Amino acid sequence: MNWNSSRASCVSMGADLVIIESEAEQKFLLEKTKRDPYWIGLTDAVTEGVWLWVDGTPLNDKEKFWATRTHDNGKEPDDNKREDPSGEDCAQLQTNRNSKETWFDSSCKKQYKRICETKALIVYKEDMTG
Repeated sequence: MNWNSSRASCVSMGADLVIIESEAEQKFLLEKTKRDPYWIGLTDAVTEGVWLWVDGTPLNDKEKFWATRTHDNGKEPDDNKREDPSGEDCAQLQTNRNSKETWFDSSCKKQYKRICETKALIVYKEDMTG
């Protein structure tokens, strides 16, 4: 699905696209995903260069995992307009890399898999027997 459809699909299940908040979470996702690209909940569609998570939180400069491209020594995000004149405003995780630098900006129209997450629910039940 494209990024918007992926997000809508997550929301329809009571979740949203994943927000990666730590290196530990990044590592966990890399261990659990296959070699395909996956949409994550990060976009700069509102203001170019201002990356926001789907909950409106700005990207933490200390917890970001943008890729360095080996073929041209470029750095992501690069807002490449070659395939889509509107640019690359949505982030995807590519797990086929040997590094924690696995995020790429991409055209939101591209078709990728998605990673959804929901808040953990803590259920507390009081014992009424005693």
